[in-house]
Amino acid sequence: MLSLSHLDLTSSIISTELLVNLLNSCTSLRKLSLESISLNYEIVEKVVSNEQLDTLDLAMCTGLTFECCQLLTNKLSLLRYLNISWTELSCESVQHLCETMPRCIEQLNISGQRYNLTDDNIQSLARRALRLRVLDISDAVLLTDQSIISLRLHSRLLTHLSASRCYLLTSSALITLKLLPAFSTLDIFGTLGQIQLQQLHNEFGTRIHLNSFPFSNIARPTTGIQRTSIWGLRTRL
Repeated sequence: MLSLSHLDLTSSIISTELLVNLLNSCTSLRKLSLESISLNYEIVEKVVSNEQLDTLDLAMCTGLTFECCQLLTNKLSLLRYLNISWTELSCESVQHLCETMPRCIEQLNISGQRYNLTDDNIQSLARRALRLRVLDISDAVLLTDQSIISLRLHSRLLTHLSASRCYLLTSSALITLKLLPAFSTLDIFGTLGQIQLQQLHNEFGTRIHLNSFPFSNIARPTTGIQRTSIWGLRTRL
């Protein structure tokens, strides 16, 4: 068995057999990235054998079925940082994730679900994940102001919301996020027009930053152009 705690396989060209064999040797991972890799049930089964996992990056992965999502939330009870953006999840899978998300989750990127992330899903998530501080729901075109109401009522620790290209959200609802005591950052690229953005900026003042982060770094091992560390740990070539 390997004593690895951090493993970054982002965009790796690796066969399913080799990935299964590698993960089969890892049982003490704390942080893992499989971003942009094709997955299946067997691979996810090996992933969740690392029950101490607190950070998981599955952004742009394919092959995540409903059964895979069940494994993730049933086994990874200590998960705090999860990126599951642009994974082409089914409506059933999205609903399951939002209803059974680990209660200790602090940062979640579930963007790119297009027509499969609904107001009801956000309400379920907000009621369950009371420790949520950073949330990315960008590119969910069905979300309305009701989602903002749910977050304002239940996500009292929320500091950063990304809701870019959520076209049904209105400035009048987004303004109410300033009522959250710790809220400091709102990213809504492509959601509102310039006049509405200026109104928001005027309402927020200097306490809340508007459109500061076009890209999410939730659960990702590296950020920026200098790849000298993974999840804050220095690396050497």
